[in-house]
Amino acid sequence: MSLLLTENPVQTVGGVVQNVFAGFLPVEFLFKREDTQVVNVGLGVDTFVRITIGEDLRNDLEVGDSIYLSAVGVDGYEYDASGAITAITASTIDAEIDFIEEANSGYINWKKDYYVEGKLVNPDNTNIDVLGFTVKDDGDPAGNITLDVNPANDKNDIDFIFDTTEDTDSRIKFKVQYREVFEGSSESFATIADEVIVVYATEQPEIEVFLNALDEPKIWKGYDFVSVFCHSDENAEDDGLQFVYDELDINQNDVTTDNAINYIDADKYGFIFAHIDKSNTYDSDTEYLKIKVSYQDLPFFSAAFFDGAFFETT
Repeated sequence: MSLLLTENPVQTVGGVVQNVFAGFLPVEFLFKREDTQVVNVGLGVDTFVRITIGEDLRNDLEVGDSIYLSAVGVDGYEYDASGAITAITASTIDAEIDFIEEANSGYINWKKDYYVEGKLVNPDNTNIDVLGFTVKDDGDPAGNITLDVNPANDKNDIDFIFDTTEDTDSRIKFKVQYREVFEGSSESFATIADEVIVVYATEQPEIEVFLNALDEPKIWKGYDFVSVFCHSDENAEDDGLQFVYDELDINQNDVTTDNAINYIDADKYGFIFAHIDKSNTYDSDTEYLKIKVSYQDLPFFSAAFFDGAFFETT
């Protein structure tokens, strides 16, 4: 395959796999296509180039076909141009590209009706197509290809839920397969090992952190409260995630610690809800709650409501 994966959006930073992406933003895998390597670029007929290559392309190309040349000359000139073939032999191609200086490396792109096709498949069984259609890009003449896999968010749109009892919000997980397709040929699909999770979101979330926007969100006694944790099962530790909370007084000193909220299995992923039930009771000295999970503490939550002045109880 003359195609290289040059940029994978899935990265590991500080030991944390960053593979959760907002479905309403591009999620792009970048590739570079180089059909045939160049041995030499020299002067051909008149003022045009003669390109020496290491394979015979006479069964694929003929006079009049167009090719693209990328090469850096011995004095630094960069060939970045397309031109029609004027002559072809078993090892050389003359093309209507102006000769400037000799080059001893580079590549040509010549495959006709070319594009890269991507397929999104189940991570555990690559025979299962999770999207139902493929994504494609024919790139530019230099061979820069972009496969944007955010159409997977279409599945989230169809299946969208927002139910804290289900632990996670709408999300889809898959692996990406890709292949080259061009006139007279199509390669077998290659599979990228990394798993991708696309969540129903318009902004790119941080991963393994709580997503509540305020530094000190209010928790109102007698009402349910949910904090949202963005998680990938690639980062699961032990058997899962244990969510707990500490009660703190007005000076943010501990009153009680490690009160259970819920336990999430290791195979859950996406937006995970830590649910504070409205029936919870708290110590009379409690003014703040701190919600915690094994990865990171959540910022302090204001609990001024505990004075009871706003509520009538029976």
